[in-house]
Amino acid sequence: MQTHGSFIIFNQDNTLVVKPIGAWNYETAVMCGLEYKQLVGEFKGKPWACLLDLTEWEFFTPDAAAYIDELNAWGNINNQKYEVVISKSALQIALLEKSHKVLTNVETKFCDNIEDAYQWLEELGVINVSIT
Repeated sequence: MQTHGSFIIFNQDNTLVVKPIGAWNYETAVMCGLEYKQLVGEFKGKPWACLLDLTEWEFFTPDAAAYIDELNAWGNINNQKYEVVISKSALQIALLEKSHKVLTNVETKFCDNIEDAYQWLEELGVINVSIT
């Protein structure tokens, strides 16, 4: 099946930066998940953070949501320690709070802008970025 939606994903210091774009189906979630796991492997077992920027994300299908729940559980057991979510949407935040229940080893913070997200990660010492 063809993918719907897209994403940008990369490592920055000890942080995985993920920016979903548009409406996602299962195939897009799986493609992102494969890159996610590959990039996390570059941390070589060290603690890491995830910056999830939802400013251009719309929604995902139920099967994609189930896959994201599995990916969150994978991160939880693969030394993810922090997650910061950027969103101004109460609906997105509610959906994420539900799916983040599996992140029992992860401290999560919700922000409404990228500057606050980066500042929190800098305070934790997992990223070294100055935004002006």
